[in-house]
Formats: sequence, structure tokens, C-alpha cells
Amino acid sequence: MSVVSQVTAAIEVAGRHGVGLVPELRARIGRWARRPPGPLHPVSLAELERRLEDLGAARGRDLIVHSSWDGLRQVQGKPSEILDLLCAFAGPDATLVMPSHPIAQRKDGLPFFDVQRSPTGMGLLAESLRRTRGTRRGAFPIAPVCALGPAAERYTRDFRRESDATPYGRGSPWHTISERGGQVLLLGIAPERALTLVHVAFDLLGDDSPIRDLHHQETWIVVDGGATERWTVRPHRPAVEKYLATYMFGRMMTRAGVVAERADDGLRLACVDARRFLDWHLPIARDTGFPYWGFPRARR
Repeated sequence: MSVVSQVTAAIEVAGRHGVGLVPELRARIGRWARRPPGPLHPVSLAELERRLEDLGAARGRDLIVHSSWDGLRQVQGKPSEILDLLCAFAGPDATLVMPSHPIAQRKDGLPFFDVQRSPTGMGLLAESLRRTRGTRRGAFPIAPVCALGPAAERYTRDFRRESDATPYGRGSPWHTISERGGQVLLLGIAPERALTLVHVAFDLLGDDSPIRDLHHQETWIVVDGGATERWTVRPHRPAVEKYLATYMFGRMMTRAGVVAERADDGLRLACVDARRFLDWHLPIARDTGFPYWGFPRARR
């Protein structure tokens, strides 16, 4: 990394530390970051489909879709119509996947997740997919997904043994999309704000991660099909988030050409080839820890 990149990352992380101490300021900055990238003009479903093709999104491949309904308000279509468009874009042999992180609930003093009933806090489009007939949902309580299509069972299987109980490691849906040669689409939201793929490399690295004490242990109550079980999982420690330099990382992704973006009529769109991204990011994560910066380093 250049000196300019290092300084930019340091400024961003310092600002993140400061903003975290003032919740009202953090909320204002969040609203500013989510503002439309220009004047809003109506976008038809046919035009949205054309823009996805122009962006480089390929038909017939699995899709993980991050979305912000507020960022899609100029699109002239209901959630069900946009889901139909995405399913048609993926095609009959591919699978549509969306993040389905549950809204926080607690029971008996522990975080609680009902696979069939807990609503997702990942936006209206993701919640609409969760409620769609034939959709499956993963039971891993950290960063689960909903999936509709022929590989839905694979994306929603129990992968605890494969990933060593981490949410983004081997066997997780976030790793599976790369293994299957799929793509990640971001609709109405910037990639540096929602690209869950950035976590995969660190869970794959395991003890080779440069970040000290990246994981911690949590116990969840998980209800699946009426059966209740306690799951012990190993997510990333929340305190590590304050070391994220997402703005600088977004610039790195753009320069490397691993993300394609466009913003027309106030509508943000982005596309990432999952395998290409992971091949690019894994050595960066191992060597520098980016997009984390200024974190306590592990002893090697």
C-alpha cells in the first residue's frame, strides 16, 4: 500500500473511533452515506435489467443480492416484481440468494433465532424473498441466507464442522458462492457498505489471520422446524469493526477491477465476481489485514 493509502486508512479509522462515541453523529453520517448519488428519475424494470447486463452481470449464474429498498425507490416495481426479475436473470439452473440476518431477539438470556419465523433486518426485498414459497433459510444464526433455486439446500446447509463454527468460512454460503462461480449484486447500495464477501478470507485464514483475537464465542438458541438447539458459534468480535477502513478498501477494489459500479438516475448498482474477488482479497487479508487497519496484530 502507498503512503497516501495508509494515511487515508488511518484518518478513516480514527474518524470511525471518534464517531462511535457520539451515536447521534454516527446516525447522521449513516444517513449521509446512504443518500442517492444524484437526482432521482424513474427506472423501469426493463431498464434495470438492461443496466445489470451493461454492468457485466452474467445470466445463468448464482446470485447473492444485497439491496436497500430505500435505494431502489425510483425503480418502478413491487418487491415481488423485482424478485421475479432477479430469478429470471439467474435462470432455472441457478440460485437466487439474499442475506437474511435476523432482527435481534433474546430468550432465556441468550440471542434467539427461529429459522422459519424470525424476520430479517436486511431490507424489504430480502424479507420478501424469505416469505416466498419454496425459499429455504439457513440455520447458522450469524449472517444466514435465504435461497431459492436448485442449489438452495447447499447454501442453507449446516456447515459448522466445515467452517470451524465461523460464519463466513469453508462451506458457508459466502464461501459457496465463490466455489460455484457465482456473482454478488448490490442494488441501491454501495459495495463498501454491504459486501459481506470481505469477511470470507479471514475465516478461511483461521490461525494465519493477522488480526489478534478476531473471533469470540457465542451461544445461540436456534429453533428450526420446531426443534430447539443451542448452537455455539465463533463470529468476529464486534470491537474489530472500529478498525474497518471501508472507504479506502472500496477504492482498492475499484483500482483492481474486482467490482463494477454505476450510478445513474440516483440508482447505485454494483457487481462482483465472487471467485475473482476472493482470489484477489485472500493474499491482501493475509499480508495486511485490509480492510481492517490499525488493529492489534497476531503473533506469528
